[in-house]
Amino acid sequence: MKDLTNFELINLNGGEDVSFARKAGRIAGELLAVTAAWTIFVADATVDVIKTVLK
Repeated sequence: MKDLTNFELINLNGGEDVSFARKAGRIAGELLAVTAAWTIFVADATVDVIKTVLK
C-alpha cells in the first residue's frame, strides 16, 4: 500500500478542518462589519430625518 501525501489525506477527509477559534473569529468579524454598516445606515437616515424636520 502506498503512503499518502498530506494533500491526498486532506482530500480524503473532505478538506482541511477549520478550528473553532477561527470560525468564531470569522463570525465575530462578520457580525462587527454588519453592525458597523447598519449603524452608519441608521445614523445617516437619522441625520436626513432631522434635517427634514428642522427645515
